[in-house]
Amino acid sequence: MEQNHKPLLVRKLKNKGFIGGAHKPEQSFLRFLRNHPDRKEVLKDYEELVDDGVILRQKKNKGIHVSLTSDKKKYGPYLQ
Repeated sequence: MEQNHKPLLVRKLKNKGFIGGAHKPEQSFLRFLRNHPDRKEVLKDYEELVDDGVILRQKKNKGIHVSLTSDKKKYGPYLQ
């Protein structure tokens, strides 16, 4: 069964307030996937959101950090 996990990923960043300049280490953001049954599908959806510019990846001193784009037009449709 194919399921779209993009709203889950967008909601996780928005509810924690990681929008625009606020960011979180990618490794800790994706930690919930350790025991997730659809890990590969969620990672595929995650990469699509990064490619679409909805989730921003930034290289920082201590690794890669992620945040939600500040453009609500991009992430708004996933919160419906």
